Amino acid sequence: MYPTKCLEDLVPGEQFDLGSLNIDEAEMVGFAVKFDPQPHHVDQHAEETIALGGLIASGMFTLSVAMKLLSTARLFGENSILGRGIDAVRWPNPLRAGDTLHGRVEVIGLASSSKGKKRGTVRLQLTLVKESGEVALVMEPLILLPSRTIPSVEAE
Repeated sequence: MYPTKCLEDLVPGEQFDLGSLNIDEAEMVGFAVKFDPQPHHVDQHAEETIALGGLIASGMFTLSVAMKLLSTARLFGENSILGRGIDAVRWPNPLRAGDTLHGRVEVIGLASSSKGKKRGTVRLQLTLVKESGEVALVMEPLILLPSRTIPSVEAE
């Protein structure tokens, strides 16, 4: 776990390691059966699965892996991750059972609240890379984080 951080502790360009996770086929297929039951995620004998070179993970499963790594890394220490949204989600290469993903994030933007609240938004670029070096996911989560200072309130 990293030390507890507030908005003022972060700097654009700062990078953090999220650790690694091996993709289990039963978990990958089980997720797809329940939440994204398309043939290329659940049926290894389906024509489209064969054309893709085998089963591939659902993009939503890959996002869930990213959230698991982000949550367990505790980037902001005791401060919880409160999501405001995710921008620019891309899956450049398929994720498959047996792949090991390594996660990393970079702070790409910071914005304090303009409404006088003791919080602000951190924009991250989160990347999941397979052991082969191929990128499986790139996304920009927006995280609400406490601030130690109350920003000035602008007239609306």
